[in-house]
Amino acid sequence: MVKNWQAAHYSCSHFRQAQTPTENLQSAVEIYNALREYQGGFDSKTITQSNIDDVKTRMDKGVALLDKVIREGNADQIKASRYFKNNFKYEYGFVLGMKGQNAKSYEVMKEIEKDITAFISADFPLRYEYFGKNYVINWDNFAPTQAEFLTGFAEISYNLGKYEEAVPSTVWHWHIHIRVNGSNIFWSIKCLILIPKQQPADQGRILNYALQPSNNTMPFRRQ
Repeated sequence: MVKNWQAAHYSCSHFRQAQTPTENLQSAVEIYNALREYQGGFDSKTITQSNIDDVKTRMDKGVALLDKVIREGNADQIKASRYFKNNFKYEYGFVLGMKGQNAKSYEVMKEIEKDITAFISADFPLRYEYFGKNYVINWDNFAPTQAEFLTGFAEISYNLGKYEEAVPSTVWHWHIHIRVNGSNIFWSIKCLILIPKQQPADQGRILNYALQPSNNTMPFRRQ
């Protein structure tokens, strides 16, 4: 989930008492950028419970600020805040999954599943102000994150025996992304089974993709 559209800074400035929606959103984004940078060094072998607790603490601080913006901000600020709020929670769910804490990760991911999967290209761009500069989040910035979320959530659901949620039938690119990252035979069969539930325009794309070979890695192994 690389986001070249935002600078990654972390300073003590987010500890100041932000008051306006612009300041609250700015502080929350600053915490989020720092969190993403912090998580960049994690992997399943080295991540500790202390790291996970730290991620949750940062998430809670960011979400508290974003909730204020959602209550008090303008339309653009509210949209951006909801976006970052979901991404904060996804980052927490991601590290839980990385650590193998599937039940906890599932709980977090399930909470945001509806919002994450509801995003479509027509919802973008999102706009917000960050330290006096105007930033834009385009669909292309978010689409890989959505695909990563769907794949990770499917893996967690599968690990917990929640097979219906591991292979949903609502989003055609979910099947495609799982097909790329998952077990070739298992996911191909699931894609084919679910084709009748898709829109006609998507059926051919799923079928063609399901029949292609894949050498990609499994989820929860960010490159």
